[in-house]
Amino acid sequence: MQNSWSVIKRDLEENLLCDKLKGRVKYIIKSDNKKVVYIKVDGIERNIEALKDKKVIQQQDEQNTIKENGLDSIYMLKAIKEYKRSNFNNSLYSHNPLIRMLAIMDKRVTPKLTEKLTKELKNQPDWLKYFYKLRFDIENIPYEDEKEVELEEAKQEEATVTV
Repeated sequence: MQNSWSVIKRDLEENLLCDKLKGRVKYIIKSDNKKVVYIKVDGIERNIEALKDKKVIQQQDEQNTIKENGLDSIYMLKAIKEYKRSNFNNSLYSHNPLIRMLAIMDKRVTPKLTEKLTKELKNQPDWLKYFYKLRFDIENIPYEDEKEVELEEAKQEEATVTV
């Protein structure tokens, strides 16, 4: 990628991020032995386990790719590049969850489209569900949380057994 990290970061945070998330979502790059990207939401580093998904990057050594909550910058930068080149609607349904993460927080996602995406929540990896729920919450769009549904089903099952 030819742009510097500061240009990429500014573009993500100021130009592509939806208004309601501006100032809340920060993309951070740290350098130890290699550069690692972190995403902070409301000051808390979010766990990005995208590379554990074998559909995204095959035959990668996870120890060399993920450091704590961070992501080796090369994979994030590739995802950003692909995201910016792709048709926006295709990004929402990309095979790459990093691209879907960028897309769900994009300012071009209208509330109406966000509402349609509630059906996609159950198909997302656990780490990515956080970003979908974040978007649903800021748009005040209700969604079914799988854990709440499972808990309710268990309660109903328990009530049936005790009757």
